Amino acid sequence: MSTITRHYQQATAGLVAQRGYQKGYTPSAFLARQALKAIEEIAELGTAIAQSLQSNTQQGRAEITSLAAFLGETQPHAQKARIMFDANIFEGKPIQIAPAHLETIAAELADLQVVLYCAAEALDKLGRPTDLAEEALQKARNDVARGVRRVA
Repeated sequence: MSTITRHYQQATAGLVAQRGYQKGYTPSAFLARQALKAIEEIAELGTAIAQSLQSNTQQGRAEITSLAAFLGETQPHAQKARIMFDANIFEGKPIQIAPAHLETIAAELADLQVVLYCAAEALDKLGRPTDLAEEALQKARNDVARGVRRVA
């Protein structure tokens, strides 16, 4: 399993580890924590998209309003996910993911990655060239100096 994308995946994860976000977590606990982070990030992506949508038709504007309302309903979940992420609720906990569920989790991660790659390609077609793997690696590289976000 040695591919260019695997290299980017490992390099990005390594930078996140350098930043300090894996310290004190078992792989199972870290994976659970990443699910929280994904909820927060997906809600932020949806909000950014909804805020940028425009339409010249009444029906289009109604659909945008409906989407914005739905995404507004996701915000409390995203905020709770961020609070739980920042609270380090899994740190030092001896939790384990049952081996029987690893394939299901891998399949769901692949589903999520398909969505992200397709979104990146749509952005590319809108005129913003996007190499998702490279941009994720660069973001992780830039974030290392910041270290772990401290919550007041």
